[in-house]
Amino acid sequence: MTVDDSAALRDAARRGAVVLVYHSAGAAPAAVAGLHHVSAATVRAHLETAARYFDFVTVDALAEMADAGGKAALTFDDGFRNVLEETVETVESLRIPMTCYVNPAVLDGAVLWREKVRCIEARGWTSELENGLRGLKNPERKSFYRYSKHPANDSRMVDAALDDFLRRRGVQAGGDDLVRDDKKLPRHPLVAYGNHSQRHYVLASLPAAVQYAEIAEGAKRLARIGLPEARLSRVFSMPFGAAMDYNRATVGALRQLGYRAALLSRQRLHRRGGEGEGEGEGGGEGVTFIERIMPRTETIAEAVTLADKNRQRKNHD
Repeated sequence: MTVDDSAALRDAARRGAVVLVYHSAGAAPAAVAGLHHVSAATVRAHLETAARYFDFVTVDALAEMADAGGKAALTFDDGFRNVLEETVETVESLRIPMTCYVNPAVLDGAVLWREKVRCIEARGWTSELENGLRGLKNPERKSFYRYSKHPANDSRMVDAALDDFLRRRGVQAGGDDLVRDDKKLPRHPLVAYGNHSQRHYVLASLPAAVQYAEIAEGAKRLARIGLPEARLSRVFSMPFGAAMDYNRATVGALRQLGYRAALLSRQRLHRRGGEGEGEGEGGGEGVTFIERIMPRTETIAEAVTLADKNRQRKNHD
């Protein structure tokens, strides 16, 4: 690490907290290779470096801090099997707590709609699918992978269309990339689990009552796993994690269900009372939004420096 890298990390630690989010980490599943995947060695290198400049705590502890400067938290979204098979050894050796956010429907064998999208794209069937779709909006002229998760498109309708297409094709999406049985979730004192919504729908695309149900059902299913209360996070991980992915109804549901904080994924350092609160439709209102960064193959210094710049740029916009 260069002198400049060290100085950048020390400066970032003074400015705020770094909350890391990964998805697939370890042996690469074919379905996500190059998308949201990093190697186990990369995660270890990130954590070893970050731990020299930041004090790792649980994300729940960080959410309660009035000043989280110099703190760090480690999170994983979606419940990838490789994370729970390979990363636990890493966090144990480094004594770093981690929180894995899962979509509880998957624990009962459901296939997430994003898995279905990747299945169709991998087979080169996207154009055929789009030709048969009716009513989906593409306001920003994005690829199907991108516009299918735009909040203008009700995720339930997209999911149903994917099911219909795959049924006619005679193909079953899914596989063993995600943990589909809660008995296979490691019970470890450094590993906690949290709610990523029941089905990973774009919450802002749904009516208020459906949003509430998606969050509530996820919480109820997690409670049935039988983990100690200390191993269940009371911070919610927002599916997709951008400002457009939630709205006032989302915030209201979180507040009603007892969540005081929610995780976003906007490549920014976090500082409580700063970004997140008051942003997006219905930001704040008793729910603190915690910013996260998603490092990939870059060094942790590069990722944190970019996130710090993003936070500073936002504060001056």
